[in-house]
Amino acid sequence: MEAALQNIIINTYNPNHDLRIAAENALKQFLATSGSLAATMNCVSQADMHPDLRQAISLVLKNHVKDYWGEGEGSLPATPEERQYAKTAMLTVLLDETNNSVRSVLAESILVVSKMDFPDRWPELVPTLLGNIQSDNVLRVFNALTALRKIVKVYEFKDKVDRGTLNSVLEVSFPLLQQLMTQIVGLNTIEAAQVMRLCLKIFYSATVYLLPQVSGVDVNLWFQMIADLINKPLPEAEEGLEPAGQPKNPEDRTAWPWWKVKKWATRIMSNFIQRYGNPKHVSEENIPFATYFKNHTSLMFIGPVMNNLLLRSQGKFVTDHVFRESLSYLVAAAEMSPTYKVIKPHLPFLITEVIFPCLCLSNEDLESFESDPNEFIRKVYDPLQDWISATNAATNLLQMLARYRKADTMPIVLPFLQQLLVEYNSLPVEQRNYVKKDGVMTALSALVKIMLDSKDYRPYVLPILVTHIIPEFDSPVAFLRARACFAIEQFSIIDWTSEAEVDPNAVGPSGSDKKKKKKKGGKSSGEPLTVGQVLQTVLGGLLKCLRDPSLPVQAASAVALRCLISEEGATDLLLPSLPHIVNEYFRIMEEVGNESVLSALENIIEEYGERIADIAVMLVAKLTEVFLGYVDDREDEEATWNASQALSTITSTLEAVETRDDLLAQMEPILQPIILKVLTDNSFVSFEYLDSVVHFVSLFTYSSTGISPAMWSLCGPLLTALNDWAIDYVTEFMTPLLNYMTKDPATFAVGHYQNQLFVTTLFTVISKVFEEKESYSGRDHVAAATLTSALIVAAKVKSVGGLVSILPQILGLTLNTLGTVKSTFVKVRLMEIVMASLYYDAAATLEILASEAFQKTDAVFAMLFELLKEMERDFSMRLTVLAFQAMLVLPTESLPSVIQQNVASMFQQCVRELTLIEQTDREDRVKRELYRAGEPVDDEEDDEDFDYTSDIELMDITGDFLATCNLLQQQNPALFSHLQSLLDAEDHQRVAELFQKVQARQQAQAAAGTV
Repeated sequence: MEAALQNIIINTYNPNHDLRIAAENALKQFLATSGSLAATMNCVSQADMHPDLRQAISLVLKNHVKDYWGEGEGSLPATPEERQYAKTAMLTVLLDETNNSVRSVLAESILVVSKMDFPDRWPELVPTLLGNIQSDNVLRVFNALTALRKIVKVYEFKDKVDRGTLNSVLEVSFPLLQQLMTQIVGLNTIEAAQVMRLCLKIFYSATVYLLPQVSGVDVNLWFQMIADLINKPLPEAEEGLEPAGQPKNPEDRTAWPWWKVKKWATRIMSNFIQRYGNPKHVSEENIPFATYFKNHTSLMFIGPVMNNLLLRSQGKFVTDHVFRESLSYLVAAAEMSPTYKVIKPHLPFLITEVIFPCLCLSNEDLESFESDPNEFIRKVYDPLQDWISATNAATNLLQMLARYRKADTMPIVLPFLQQLLVEYNSLPVEQRNYVKKDGVMTALSALVKIMLDSKDYRPYVLPILVTHIIPEFDSPVAFLRARACFAIEQFSIIDWTSEAEVDPNAVGPSGSDKKKKKKKGGKSSGEPLTVGQVLQTVLGGLLKCLRDPSLPVQAASAVALRCLISEEGATDLLLPSLPHIVNEYFRIMEEVGNESVLSALENIIEEYGERIADIAVMLVAKLTEVFLGYVDDREDEEATWNASQALSTITSTLEAVETRDDLLAQMEPILQPIILKVLTDNSFVSFEYLDSVVHFVSLFTYSSTGISPAMWSLCGPLLTALNDWAIDYVTEFMTPLLNYMTKDPATFAVGHYQNQLFVTTLFTVISKVFEEKESYSGRDHVAAATLTSALIVAAKVKSVGGLVSILPQILGLTLNTLGTVKSTFVKVRLMEIVMASLYYDAAATLEILASEAFQKTDAVFAMLFELLKEMERDFSMRLTVLAFQAMLVLPTESLPSVIQQNVASMFQQCVRELTLIEQTDREDRVKRELYRAGEPVDDEEDDEDFDYTSDIELMDITGDFLATCNLLQQQNPALFSHLQSLLDAEDHQRVAELFQKVQARQQAQAAAGTV
């Protein structure tokens, strides 16, 4: 079998398409053959096999090892003995493996098996690894540590209750790792670095989320070793000192084992102080540890951290990771008094030589700005940069010091920044250091909120903006123009409604830039400005930058503009230019393709609402182009984000003009293709876009002008998508389906798609929800019930026949579900289906309930009478009246005994339900009528209180009931008299009042000519 497997694997890489496909099919057959696991493992064990072939076979093992240990569909054949052989062989081969790729694949395979077998069915795993960790064979030590790290990593983020196995492993392994570390921590070999790196990775995985519950571990010893490793000098290669051999290339240096040791050491250090080092931020059980860490352990890291920062400030090499973690450590350390006392004397050094250089654009940034502006923009708005950027770490440290150590920090940082500004402005343009000016603007942007929160520094914010930020809109240097736009995002939190005047000379607490320059319009920069004038100047600068030749400037201005559009005074300037502004956004998006620019456009649309009506169709058309430009690039996560943001912006546009049926009609043909694509493109399952397109269909089918043929063409794909792959979204699909069913039940009843009726597909969905109860939530049950009752009621109101044939299926599903659900709310919604069926055809429904297949009449009505007090919704009350009314007009002798016995109480219940319905606030009735007519409802907060699912909420249900009473009096006077005799005085009064209200309504309608 081994030779056959090797030939198959070789041919899976054959350039001949037919041979390659045949080999892939042969591999599937081979894996499904008994003994294939052992044969695959035997091939991996052959160290003399060609490395590429051996690696390929090891990948086959890793990719299918879970299937060999699985059961049921998709599993591969493997006996317990074969599995045991494979486990032993995996471990044996791994311990002596020298090929990095095969070692990694085998470790992953062991990880997969350990999740299923360790510790119960693989108790020898950890003892074997620990035995090899204690050996003199460096290769076996390294490989055993590799496997141990994989096992520990399984529990990395497990909760306390699931970490018992981890604690058992650490109880026996930590003492050995501690002993190993103490033996090699002073060595300078590459092998020692590689082993220590794995020890630190195990320590990190064991402690990153929760402190392990183990004994026999000298925590102080571990932290001292970690501090020593962070502080360990790593000389340049030409120095001839140990550890020797540091590469020259920065990428190679980062991968050098000794820098990787420092990487994991600083990561552990940073994680401990942030997660366990401050008693204010830990759980009660960890307070003793945190207190000790704060007062003792934390201090031992300050020296190593400062030494690494000093190296970077001197231009010497320190990896970005080590530098960033060092800054992160200081962020947490500066909050605690013991460590801050040590840090405080070094504040000038930290601010001027560590933090500020980080805030300046690097040479790589400048090169990217000019040669690859799209990549520059991507990094600026990439949320991952919050975790990997040294600039963000430095910003966090500056803000932390300024906020919590303000008295010590601000007297250092503001004069320092101001001195740089004075120097900058004093030099001729050609001699100015624009990079430092960029750094100053970044620092000031980081400090804006803190300054505004301080009465001492608040007066300087607007003068700083006027004097040092706004002028850079006209800078000859593109990255300063971009920085001015970035800065506006932070300065936008200024109170723009203030009536105070701005003194441009008040730019800092220790002096000001006295140099006066003539501005456009002849106004001196020293003359006071109103806050409104400043806002207008800023907006003008951003609008100008939208058309800047530099792409990063354009993107920055587009994103910054959204921060100010809601400010008083912005609308007058922006609204007349809105079409032009929107076109600029689309032009920028074509070049940049950044989610933040799209999001900014959405903010503008949301702010101006219906005032975008004139350009709404154009917006939707262009946004559709944007979506289609990204949607097929499914391997690019950023493209998926951009496509999703385009749909979100379309949604905002539609909602802004949702009352304009004329505009919606123009948008339908534009959006129909992308709705259809999302619902029917089988090459991908587009959950990311589903909410948006379903919402589009909801808006279009809600229109008061009715449902267009184009929208009806989407009903089938919508139902099919729901049934095939989106059934978990049944609640989201409910709104458009309700619109289809309630607006035109006749078309829905006969509509079909792919040779299947809409109704059939709908009830397939409903059947899944009701039959697979455990897989769906109460909300899903309510959605399914609402769809069912809505269809039945709509068919009755619009006189659509043909549903009697499926009533047995409907009632069967409903009653089976009623018997198992516990939620009263869900039971009420399910009972509404029964009442809707009675309303649709009372005789047929009663016949079904009484049939031999059901025999549920007594049980159903017992539950119905019990639930009546819970039916408080207007829809439920109306449906109760209609259902009871439908039964009252049937011949008494045809009614089941349970109904005959309760007919009087049913009649009485109708009177009382109608009284409650008539007491409904007139405003609610008006709102309901407006909603059904497609008109806006003024009070958005009240929208959720109304469930507009059927036309019965517009019926004069009281008039219908009283008409039925008149009919009953004529056809069965004895019954009617009997019912009347059972009413008490209060109920008789209610009936009289109901007659009066109906007569008054009819007279009013006659007078208005609406009857």
